[in-house]
Amino acid sequence: MVYLYTITKLRNYQVLTLIGAIIGMLAGFGALATLGTLDSMHGAFNEFTNEYGDSSDRQQYAQDRQMFEQGMSYIGSAVAAVVIANIIALTLVFVMTRTNSQVKIVGAILIVISIVNIIAIGYFGVISFALLLPAGIVALRYKVQRTVNTMSTQQPHAIGGSPL
Repeated sequence: MVYLYTITKLRNYQVLTLIGAIIGMLAGFGALATLGTLDSMHGAFNEFTNEYGDSSDRQQYAQDRQMFEQGMSYIGSAVAAVVIANIIALTLVFVMTRTNSQVKIVGAILIVISIVNIIAIGYFGVISFALLLPAGIVALRYKVQRTVNTMSTQQPHAIGGSPL
């Protein structure tokens, strides 16, 4: 039995959030991959430095290596925070949109998540920031339209069948 239901149109802030959150997650993983590649390239110079460098080169390499390890630790945490924040944004924007107050809360949360994206992953999160910030502003300005649907009080009908 196939039931007929009305399909709702996506609102502007939902579309912006969908695109911005997906791009934000991809940018986070891109930042992790880029910095991970640089870290592994830096690690490959260990043998070269030990073989041909003097003591000051070895000491400088050890300091740089420690800096890279701290940076990778930060970017791993930042990417996790960005992915979780974007999943929260996607969930909230499609769940909490029934009343004006819920949409306004979602708008404020989207603005906070856009700021988290730009702070956590830096320039990698600029596009996500540029999409989530307007999504939050549009959600803050959005007013839920109350429409009366005469079909909502009836049970769904099977295609080609009679009412139950």
